[in-house]
Amino acid sequence: MADNRMFSTRTRNLVDLLRRRAEEPSQAPAYTFLNSNLEVSDQVSYGELHRRAMWIAGELQRAGKAGERALLLYPPGISFIESFFGSLYAGWIAVPAYLPTGSHNSSRVESIVRDAKPKIVLTSSAMLAQVKLWLGGFSRIKVLATDTCRTATDAAWRPPRLSGDEIALLQYTSGSISTPKGVMVSHKTFYTMKRQFGSPSSSLLIR
Repeated sequence: MADNRMFSTRTRNLVDLLRRRAEEPSQAPAYTFLNSNLEVSDQVSYGELHRRAMWIAGELQRAGKAGERALLLYPPGISFIESFFGSLYAGWIAVPAYLPTGSHNSSRVESIVRDAKPKIVLTSSAMLAQVKLWLGGFSRIKVLATDTCRTATDAAWRPPRLSGDEIALLQYTSGSISTPKGVMVSHKTFYTMKRQFGSPSSSLLIR
């Protein structure tokens, strides 16, 4: 059974949870990314993830208000996790999606954009030009390379007011045989699901 006591007076959401972990003296990695050879290619501590999330959140808070949606388009890696928590730190709703690799995936992303109506698309500098090309028909949507946020100041971030029932992300179905459909997942539900069942997405879980 999931330990819902993690969501207490002090820890009310996933932002509180990461901030609490970042305050601990241990510098053990929060997340480690393995390459195809199962070798460590990147990792980030709780403290560093907290800082990077603040930097990204500061940019998002300048771009819009809490409750906006951010589409996350990244290759596998730590940058995706940084942008996920950056969205939460801004009080925004994260919308993860696979990078388009063909006509079907491109159509899937287009369907998600039409349905979710993201205010901004987050990606990496390496993918920025390609993502803008994919989003050619959605010129109103700003695209931000989050690795360029690392020179921002921590003071730009304002902690959001969030409960465990606030929506953390929109999780879309594969859309392999129909239009992708989004499922709203709250901070509390996300934590509970990952504790109970795990999944490839469980790498996002802070224990």
